[in-house]
Amino acid sequence: MAKKPSIVEVEWEDSAAEGGWSKRDRYLAQEPAQCRTVGYLLKADRKKVILLQSCHPKEDRFTDSLTIPRSCVTSMRKLY
Repeated sequence: MAKKPSIVEVEWEDSAAEGGWSKRDRYLAQEPAQCRTVGYLLKADRKKVILLQSCHPKEDRFTDSLTIPRSCVTSMRKLY
């Protein structure tokens, strides 16, 4: 049986986009989206953080991953 991964909360910045015709000031005011994700921590290294939505530790099986570039991560804390 594999060890169950830790549950973490990751705060990170994502790209923001907007389409359509607008004035310059509207686009200049755009900021990256502030995100917060909770999941099972599969891996965290200098390049990326990989989170999983669900795990089955007895069978070492996982589902629904999210890979976040480490450069986008602003904080990470262990919840469980």
